Amino acid sequence: MKEVYGQNSEETLIESYRTARRYLQLYKLKEAQDLYIDTLKNDNSDSLAVVAQRKYTDAQIGMLSLDLKACIKKYDELLDILTSKPPLEMSKILLTSESNLIELIITSNFDFSQCNMRLGRKIEALQILKSLNNEFIPEHSNIVTTRYRLIISAELGVAYLYNGLYREAEDTLNISLSQIESIYGRESEKYFETLSRLGQLYFASEDFQNSVKIY
Repeated sequence: MKEVYGQNSEETLIESYRTARRYLQLYKLKEAQDLYIDTLKNDNSDSLAVVAQRKYTDAQIGMLSLDLKACIKKYDELLDILTSKPPLEMSKILLTSESNLIELIITSNFDFSQCNMRLGRKIEALQILKSLNNEFIPEHSNIVTTRYRLIISAELGVAYLYNGLYREAEDTLNISLSQIESIYGRESEKYFETLSRLGQLYFASEDFQNSVKIY
Protein backbone atom coordinates (compact mmCIF):
# COMPACT_ATOMS: atom_id res chain seq x y z
CA MET A 1 0.00 0.00 0.00
CA LYS A 2 2.69 2.53 0.98
CA GLU A 3 4.64 1.70 -2.21
CA VAL A 4 1.64 2.92 -4.22
CA TYR A 5 0.33 5.83 -2.13
CA GLY A 6 3.27 6.74 0.13
CA GLN A 7 3.69 6.04 3.85
CA ASN A 8 1.92 9.23 4.96
CA SER A 9 -1.13 8.87 2.72
CA GLU A 10 -4.67 8.36 4.05
CA GLU A 11 -4.87 5.02 2.31
CA THR A 12 -1.64 3.72 3.85
CA LEU A 13 -2.45 4.95 7.36
CA ILE A 14 -5.97 3.53 7.29
CA GLU A 15 -4.79 0.14 6.05
CA SER A 16 -2.02 0.06 8.65
CA TYR A 17 -4.47 0.68 11.50
CA ARG A 18 -6.77 -2.00 10.10
CA THR A 19 -3.85 -4.43 9.98
CA ALA A 20 -3.08 -3.67 13.64
CA ARG A 21 -6.68 -4.59 14.50
CA ARG A 22 -6.35 -7.82 12.56
CA TYR A 23 -3.45 -8.69 14.87
CA LEU A 24 -5.77 -8.02 17.83
CA GLN A 25 -8.34 -10.43 16.39
CA LEU A 26 -5.60 -13.05 16.51
CA TYR A 27 -4.71 -11.99 20.09
CA LYS A 28 -1.30 -10.78 18.92
CA LEU A 29 -1.24 -7.77 21.21
CA LYS A 30 2.49 -6.96 20.94
CA GLU A 31 2.42 -7.04 17.13
CA ALA A 32 -0.64 -4.78 17.14
CA GLN A 33 0.98 -2.34 19.58
CA ASP A 34 4.23 -2.24 17.61
CA LEU A 35 2.46 -1.58 14.32
CA TYR A 36 0.23 1.04 15.94
CA ILE A 37 3.26 2.90 17.33
CA ASP A 38 5.09 2.71 14.00
CA THR A 39 2.02 4.03 12.20
CA LEU A 40 1.68 6.94 14.62
CA LYS A 41 5.17 8.09 13.66
CA ASN A 42 3.93 8.75 10.12
CA ASP A 43 0.47 9.96 11.08
CA ASN A 44 0.11 13.73 11.06
CA SER A 45 -3.30 13.56 9.46
CA ASP A 46 -6.34 15.49 10.68
CA SER A 47 -8.61 13.66 8.23
CA LEU A 48 -11.57 12.23 10.13
CA ALA A 49 -11.21 9.01 8.16
CA VAL A 50 -7.72 8.54 9.59
CA VAL A 51 -8.53 9.94 13.04
CA ALA A 52 -11.43 7.52 13.46
CA GLN A 53 -9.24 4.56 12.47
CA ARG A 54 -6.52 5.72 14.85
CA LYS A 55 -8.88 6.12 17.79
CA TYR A 56 -10.66 2.83 17.10
CA THR A 57 -7.36 0.95 17.01
CA ASP A 58 -6.13 2.71 20.14
CA ALA A 59 -9.36 1.87 21.98
CA GLN A 60 -9.22 -1.80 20.99
CA ILE A 61 -5.59 -2.07 22.08
CA GLY A 62 -6.59 -0.51 25.41
CA MET A 63 -9.38 -3.04 25.84
CA LEU A 64 -7.24 -6.07 25.06
CA SER A 65 -4.42 -4.82 27.28
CA LEU A 66 -7.00 -4.24 30.06
CA ASP A 67 -6.25 -0.53 30.34
CA LEU A 68 -9.95 -0.08 31.02
CA LYS A 69 -10.09 3.47 32.38
CA ALA A 70 -8.21 4.76 29.36
CA CYS A 71 -10.34 2.50 27.18
CA ILE A 72 -13.54 4.22 28.33
CA LYS A 73 -12.18 7.64 27.42
CA LYS A 74 -10.98 6.41 24.03
CA TYR A 75 -14.33 4.84 23.09
CA ASP A 76 -16.15 7.95 24.27
CA GLU A 77 -14.00 10.09 21.96
CA LEU A 78 -14.43 7.66 19.07
CA LEU A 79 -18.21 7.56 19.41
CA ASP A 80 -18.35 11.37 19.51
CA ILE A 81 -16.77 11.34 16.06
CA LEU A 82 -18.84 8.49 14.63
CA THR A 83 -22.16 10.00 15.70
CA SER A 84 -21.39 13.67 15.05
CA LYS A 85 -23.26 13.56 11.73
CA PRO A 86 -26.02 11.37 10.25
CA PRO A 87 -24.66 7.92 9.28
CA LEU A 88 -24.95 8.37 5.53
CA GLU A 89 -23.09 11.68 5.63
CA MET A 90 -20.46 10.43 8.07
CA SER A 91 -19.86 7.23 6.12
CA LYS A 92 -18.80 9.31 3.11
CA ILE A 93 -16.41 11.35 5.27
CA LEU A 94 -14.93 8.16 6.73
CA LEU A 95 -14.54 6.57 3.29
CA THR A 96 -16.72 3.60 4.14
CA SER A 97 -20.26 2.35 3.55
CA GLU A 98 -23.22 3.31 5.71
CA SER A 99 -23.70 -0.31 6.77
CA ASN A 100 -20.04 -0.56 7.85
CA LEU A 101 -20.40 2.63 9.87
CA ILE A 102 -23.56 1.37 11.58
CA GLU A 103 -21.73 -1.86 12.44
CA LEU A 104 -18.77 0.13 13.81
CA ILE A 105 -21.06 2.26 16.00
CA ILE A 106 -22.72 -0.88 17.41
CA THR A 107 -19.46 -2.73 18.08
CA SER A 108 -17.85 0.37 19.61
CA ASN A 109 -20.81 0.88 21.92
CA PHE A 110 -20.72 -2.80 22.82
CA ASP A 111 -17.01 -2.61 23.70
CA PHE A 112 -17.68 0.65 25.56
CA SER A 113 -20.31 -1.13 27.67
CA GLN A 114 -17.95 -4.03 28.37
CA CYS A 115 -15.21 -1.68 29.59
CA ASN A 116 -17.72 -0.04 31.93
CA MET A 117 -18.98 -3.41 33.16
CA ARG A 118 -15.48 -4.70 33.91
CA LEU A 119 -14.80 -1.57 35.97
CA GLY A 120 -17.97 -2.17 37.98
CA ARG A 121 -19.84 0.67 36.26
CA LYS A 122 -22.89 -1.54 35.84
CA ILE A 123 -25.47 1.22 35.48
CA GLU A 124 -23.44 2.96 32.77
CA ALA A 125 -23.04 -0.33 30.89
CA LEU A 126 -26.79 -0.95 31.10
CA GLN A 127 -27.60 2.53 29.79
CA ILE A 128 -25.33 2.07 26.77
CA LEU A 129 -26.92 -1.28 25.85
CA LYS A 130 -30.46 0.01 26.44
CA SER A 131 -29.81 2.92 24.12
CA LEU A 132 -28.46 0.57 21.46
CA ASN A 133 -31.27 -1.96 21.76
CA ASN A 134 -34.21 0.41 22.21
CA GLU A 135 -33.18 3.40 20.10
CA PHE A 136 -30.23 3.03 17.73
CA ILE A 137 -30.95 -0.44 16.35
CA PRO A 138 -34.69 0.20 15.73
CA GLU A 139 -33.80 3.51 14.08
CA HIS A 140 -31.51 1.69 11.64
CA SER A 141 -33.48 -1.55 11.43
CA ASN A 142 -33.16 -1.65 7.63
CA ILE A 143 -29.36 -1.93 7.97
CA VAL A 144 -28.59 -3.74 11.23
CA THR A 145 -28.02 -7.47 10.75
CA THR A 146 -29.79 -10.18 12.74
CA ARG A 147 -26.47 -11.18 14.32
CA TYR A 148 -26.02 -7.79 15.95
CA ARG A 149 -29.64 -7.58 17.07
CA LEU A 150 -29.29 -10.89 18.90
CA ILE A 151 -25.90 -10.07 20.45
CA ILE A 152 -27.08 -6.74 21.85
CA SER A 153 -30.40 -8.13 23.06
CA ALA A 154 -28.71 -10.99 24.94
CA GLU A 155 -26.08 -8.67 26.46
CA LEU A 156 -28.80 -6.28 27.57
CA GLY A 157 -30.41 -9.16 29.44
CA VAL A 158 -27.10 -9.86 31.18
CA ALA A 159 -26.70 -6.17 32.06
CA TYR A 160 -30.17 -6.20 33.64
CA LEU A 161 -29.10 -9.29 35.61
CA TYR A 162 -25.92 -7.66 36.92
CA ASN A 163 -27.96 -4.64 37.99
CA GLY A 164 -30.36 -6.85 39.95
CA LEU A 165 -33.27 -6.11 37.60
CA TYR A 166 -34.40 -9.71 37.40
CA ARG A 167 -37.81 -9.24 35.79
CA GLU A 168 -36.35 -7.13 32.98
CA ALA A 169 -33.50 -9.62 32.59
CA GLU A 170 -35.88 -12.58 32.35
CA ASP A 171 -38.12 -10.89 29.79
CA THR A 172 -35.17 -9.80 27.64
CA LEU A 173 -33.35 -13.14 27.76
CA ASN A 174 -36.52 -15.09 26.97
CA ILE A 175 -37.15 -12.89 23.93
CA SER A 176 -33.54 -13.42 22.82
CA LEU A 177 -33.83 -17.16 23.38
CA SER A 178 -36.98 -17.37 21.29
CA GLN A 179 -35.40 -15.38 18.45
CA ILE A 180 -32.22 -17.47 18.51
CA GLU A 181 -34.20 -20.70 18.46
CA SER A 182 -36.25 -19.61 15.46
CA ILE A 183 -33.14 -18.59 13.49
CA TYR A 184 -30.36 -20.92 14.63
CA GLY A 185 -32.22 -23.76 16.33
CA ARG A 186 -32.01 -25.34 19.78
CA GLU A 187 -28.72 -27.10 19.03
CA SER A 188 -26.82 -23.91 18.26
CA GLU A 189 -24.06 -22.52 20.45
CA LYS A 190 -25.89 -19.20 20.67
CA TYR A 191 -28.97 -20.94 22.05
CA PHE A 192 -27.04 -22.79 24.77
CA GLU A 193 -25.11 -19.68 25.72
CA THR A 194 -28.28 -17.62 26.19
CA LEU A 195 -30.01 -20.50 28.00
CA SER A 196 -27.05 -20.64 30.40
CA ARG A 197 -27.44 -16.95 31.11
CA LEU A 198 -31.11 -17.51 31.85
CA GLY A 199 -30.07 -20.24 34.27
CA GLN A 200 -27.68 -17.81 35.97
CA LEU A 201 -30.54 -15.37 36.32
CA TYR A 202 -32.81 -17.93 38.00
CA PHE A 203 -30.02 -18.95 40.36
CA ALA A 204 -29.23 -15.32 41.25
CA SER A 205 -32.90 -14.58 41.90
CA GLU A 206 -33.18 -17.80 43.98
CA ASP A 207 -35.70 -19.30 41.56
CA PHE A 208 -34.06 -22.69 42.06
CA GLN A 209 -36.92 -24.66 40.52
CA ASN A 210 -36.44 -23.04 37.10
CA SER A 211 -32.66 -22.99 37.55
CA VAL A 212 -32.58 -26.77 38.03
CA LYS A 213 -34.70 -27.29 34.91
CA ILE A 214 -32.12 -25.49 32.81
CA TYR A 215 -29.00 -27.05 34.29
